[in-house]
Amino acid sequence: MWPYLAFILFFTVSAMGVRRQTISSVWAATCFAVITVFVGLRHHVGMDWNNYLRQMGAVAWSSHSGSIFDIAEPGYALLLYISSLSGIGIYFANLVTAAIFAAGLVAFARRCPTPRLALLAGIPFFTVVVAMSANRQALAAGILMLIFAHWNRATPIAKLAVIALASCFHVSALIFMLFVGLDLKMPKVVKYFAAALAGVVIIYILSQTGRLDYAQETYLSQEEYAQSSGSYLQMLLTVTPALALPLLWRKRHILFGNRLVFQMAIFALLLTPLGYFFPVATARALIYVFPMTMFVFSAVPYMFQEKNRPLILLGLAIVFVAQMVAWLTFSANAIAHFPYDNFLMIDIFEWETGVLN
Repeated sequence: MWPYLAFILFFTVSAMGVRRQTISSVWAATCFAVITVFVGLRHHVGMDWNNYLRQMGAVAWSSHSGSIFDIAEPGYALLLYISSLSGIGIYFANLVTAAIFAAGLVAFARRCPTPRLALLAGIPFFTVVVAMSANRQALAAGILMLIFAHWNRATPIAKLAVIALASCFHVSALIFMLFVGLDLKMPKVVKYFAAALAGVVIIYILSQTGRLDYAQETYLSQEEYAQSSGSYLQMLLTVTPALALPLLWRKRHILFGNRLVFQMAIFALLLTPLGYFFPVATARALIYVFPMTMFVFSAVPYMFQEKNRPLILLGLAIVFVAQMVAWLTFSANAIAHFPYDNFLMIDIFEWETGVLN
């Protein structure tokens, strides 16, 4: 538990200063390095550790006997192939994934009302749970957050290009084509038509690449293995801040002042009913709108008078630390996070590269 506590307390202490909420370039680089090393160089940590080891071995084998692109999405398959040539295997892939995720997380946090608090809000679930297990989706989310940080200024072509790049690592990132359609400056009827067309294109691409069948078997099945009580908790972490939109409608200009964040909240609320029937699929989709949660929590102090903000910051910091401790203590999946080991602190004979010799 201590490595995780030290990790989150690093960001907690930083978030306590009301008058020092901006993230300078030096501090951004420091936070980026801390997240990249802690997450990217983890050793035998995370629920999907063995799955990615198997994928690494499959890619190494397929590079001699078949196509590596049958193993995973093209971007991640290529990353695994390069990793297999690096000599350290899965550790290289994890490091690249963590670096992109950390860059996106810090970049988006810097655009939030209280950046250091936003960064702290992204640690317990988004970083410790998602980025330390779901490599492909964490990498895709990192790429998306880089464009989220500049969403209002980016052109539709730039947005589509970044979304396409993210989908090369996890095809589910294509859902953000819907948001590009909604942002087009044209009559609402045309916008809704564009969003619907984007949905059809997404389904077609998923079907042609075989990922639709994979998603159906993995996330949409009613079989026991596709169900997860943890998925309901994951949904709750995203949907609860989104509920502030209808419940605190008069404060929406404070909590949802960013247009993209506003749209993410609506998307989360509309998607939530599907969680009753398909909890795993819904929870996975909501991962991409978790930055909305970071923005909303970072805006909460501005709902109060300035003299009360230090107390609000303290209260929120306690909530985030408690959230992580509770997950590590009570979640059935948390067992895969213990003990925490790092590549920099293990001997060469302990390496689990996943590369076939």
